[in-house]
Amino acid sequence: MREYGRFCFLALSGAGPVTPSEEVDEVWHLHLAYSRDYWDAWCGRVLGRALHHDPTIGGPQEQARYRAQYAHTLAADLVLKRVMLSTAGFGYFEYEAAVDGPGTLGIDVKLDQVDDVLKLLVVFDEAGGVGGIELLGRDDTYRTFGDVPFGPEGLASPLALLNGLQGVEVTVEGPRPMTGCILRAEMVVEPPITPNAPAPRCTRVSLLTEGGLRQFVLEDADADAVQVADPGLRARIARALAAARRENAQDTRHIAIRTTGAGARTVRVGYVAAAPVWKASYRLVLPAPGAPKARLQGWATFENATGADWSGVALSVQYGNPVTFRQAIYQSYYVTRPEVPVEVLGRLLPGVDTRARAAPPPPPRLPRPRLPRRRPPRAPWTAHHQPLRYRPKS
Repeated sequence: MREYGRFCFLALSGAGPVTPSEEVDEVWHLHLAYSRDYWDAWCGRVLGRALHHDPTIGGPQEQARYRAQYAHTLAADLVLKRVMLSTAGFGYFEYEAAVDGPGTLGIDVKLDQVDDVLKLLVVFDEAGGVGGIELLGRDDTYRTFGDVPFGPEGLASPLALLNGLQGVEVTVEGPRPMTGCILRAEMVVEPPITPNAPAPRCTRVSLLTEGGLRQFVLEDADADAVQVADPGLRARIARALAAARRENAQDTRHIAIRTTGAGARTVRVGYVAAAPVWKASYRLVLPAPGAPKARLQGWATFENATGADWSGVALSVQYGNPVTFRQAIYQSYYVTRPEVPVEVLGRLLPGVDTRARAAPPPPPRLPRPRLPRRRPPRAPWTAHHQPLRYRPKS
């Protein structure tokens, strides 16, 4: 099934036609027999587009064309060829693939290594170039839940799901069938059956029907099934649940690399990602009595955390402590923009000042100082003042 999924993705992202193996072709035929699941669920919600199966007319020529095209499909798979591990906690991984003309190369990486791969991916193609790299989004769950009434948190419990469907018309099947819009679902505690028995808890749902307000208990036999009445909404809910299941189960991401070029050549793809630190150990083998030399053995212990087989891989180890950094490239970021107020009545309304406070009391009045009184100055002596003349008495 894993190879079948990889082939479908390769068929949609490839630049030319591809041919499956006999095992994958049998799985494909079996999946086509379940037409509703294949076209609605697989092509409509998982692949996002239709993927048709074109049969052949048979004969030796068609069989030879199938073999050649299948060999070309296998050549598009990248094979791990070189690994270099460092004591700094990272490794260099290099893959190779034989291509002829333009094509698409596929590689699977772990989810926690996608950031390093996007930042440090290198493609070596002597007679061509890179046309682009395709990769699914990190988390499409919230985007998929955008057209349903509830979010991923609504899957926590039936109570959360029913409250997320407030206002949605549902149909209740059972001895007391009813159809109406959900008003509210609440957890209630019923009286115990016996005095010593624990009080049972149940989910009571209120519906607004054409005949008025009605209630039912989800755990009772009155409600055999609760179904959304709108078939379009049911399909969107099923698509959201399928997206949540894929996000929880998928710990790897498939990267498709489109190459442009002509002729047969070898394309190499390398990247640097986090890897377990390799350890060195030494053993001293003492010689037998009378032997002239002893032997000192050095061992490198490493871990294969890639999930791929390292048979026939050229491995080298490196000792050093280079400075490395991490950057979350495989994450969506948005810039927060300032909001401009709308002009109302030809003017911009000022904001309400919520920091107003009472004015401080005025300072006390000080006594007025008393100044000394000054006398007016005397008039100066001028020339028009004549001296007094005295005449003697006769």
